[in-house]
Amino acid sequence: MKLNKVILLLLVAVVALSSKCKKDNPTNPTFSYEDEAERYAKDLDSIEHFLQIHYVNDLGDLDPATYTFDSIPTGGTQTSLWDDARLSYVMTTADADHDDERIDYKVYYMKFREGTGINPTYVDSVYVKYKGIVVTGENAEQEFDRSESPIWLDLAGGTIRAFSAGTRQVKNGVFSTNSDGTLNYDDFGAVAFFAPSGVAYFAQGSGIIPTYTPIYFQLELMAVNTDVDHDHDGILTIYEDVNNNGDVTDDNTDYDIERYDSHLPNYLDADDDEVNGHLTIDEGADPNGDGNPDDAEDLDGDGIPNYLDSDSY
Repeated sequence: MKLNKVILLLLVAVVALSSKCKKDNPTNPTFSYEDEAERYAKDLDSIEHFLQIHYVNDLGDLDPATYTFDSIPTGGTQTSLWDDARLSYVMTTADADHDDERIDYKVYYMKFREGTGINPTYVDSVYVKYKGIVVTGENAEQEFDRSESPIWLDLAGGTIRAFSAGTRQVKNGVFSTNSDGTLNYDDFGAVAFFAPSGVAYFAQGSGIIPTYTPIYFQLELMAVNTDVDHDHDGILTIYEDVNNNGDVTDDNTDYDIERYDSHLPNYLDADDDEVNGHLTIDEGADPNGDGNPDDAEDLDGDGIPNYLDSDSY
């Protein structure tokens, strides 16, 4: 019975992956992407218009993590999000239409509480509460996702790019343990951020989110895990960004020689040079064991550490 369940799950996964690949493939003659730059301009107009006609309603609650964005009524004197001093933005890049050309995206955010811990990096895992809302018109926002209890999420490849960019603007809080073993979190960061579709779901859509639709999130950051090693190769994921562009998903040093054309990025590949079956962890990648390969062995002295060098081992 267990084997049958495993086989069924594998078949479902293969079908889902096949469907996704077809949808993501820009050469598929049955599918054509909107121009990424043109779509971004439309999304940015929609987001900025939303910011201009809405305000922060804190519902009379002293907790800055509890608020709504409400429309400014005719003749209203509320300060718009656009004019709110807490509004800022961060730039992040994406190749939403898969043409190998990245463009810069502006992700607006409002920080309601800084938090007292640390800002996560783009490869950390985070413990968050959040809700996601579709921006479909002046008064037609629709919630598409919510986590009322904190959950762990992986920022490296496990979330959309805007989610990672927005979450990194605040810090985690502190926790205390109750007598029943449950945890209380205090002084955590609270932020809202607005995502153009190019750093969200773009042409795919998701659930009730239409294609090419901007969205926004309201998020609270409880905790951060920084010791992330996705492929358990002894190198922390933050150090597997070989080209140092802030994205570990596009670093694959053995792309041309990987067996079975697996094309795994380094942070998911336990053997980053795919040579003679020697795993990264066995190639002197981190002699002092701190997760940073700045002390990696280079036996042939060619400037390329063994674990990335197809000529070594």
